[in-house]
Amino acid sequence: MPGSDVERPHDDDGDPTPDERPDLAERNVARRDGGNDGGVLRRLVRRSGTGAAVLEIIGLVLIAAAFLLPWGLVTGTAALVAVALLAIGAVLAVRATFWSRLANSREPLEGGAVGVVGPVKALSPTRPGAPLRRKLTATVVPIAVRGGPQPGGGALLVHARSDGIALAEGDDIEVWRAARTGPQALPAEGQKPVSGRFILRRDADGVVFYATSRLTDVL
Repeated sequence: MPGSDVERPHDDDGDPTPDERPDLAERNVARRDGGNDGGVLRRLVRRSGTGAAVLEIIGLVLIAAAFLLPWGLVTGTAALVAVALLAIGAVLAVRATFWSRLANSREPLEGGAVGVVGPVKALSPTRPGAPLRRKLTATVVPIAVRGGPQPGGGALLVHARSDGIALAEGDDIEVWRAARTGPQALPAEGQKPVSGRFILRRDADGVVFYATSRLTDVL
């Protein structure tokens, strides 16, 4: 009310609380600060953007060297490599833009497809003595959606959360397609399996996960 000295409640970061804005309690799409997704979107934006910048810088350096040095086998090869690096960098830049816009979305998670999680497996389990030490932290999660097309043909790659929270077999979830503008409902029943990127929300605690049907998204 005008002239009132009563201060409305806010969170520590200055945002309105659910008591002040009840609709905020239903908005589980990750916020810029990581929100309810365990920092996944922030990590994806940073990783894609950094990769794009590095590849484009190297590509531009090789292109410059190819034009400045005498033309030959080495400079020709450098030019081809540069074109490939610039193309990959452009793909990563588009991916970074996608995740960034999704992170900035304020669309609520409503009307998701109901599903259940199957047996979860690590995408890249650690093997003693293996020469390649890098471990992919994503997990392979079978998902059975009731009465609709199956995301990823029945299994998705779920990005690991920084807090270690993970899906488990038997979890009831809701599923949405991830678009730049925010969550979108899955297609109607009877259509082909859906590929792309997805938002998952566990019914038990409201925790949000991000998943994809594309292996390149988790490399």
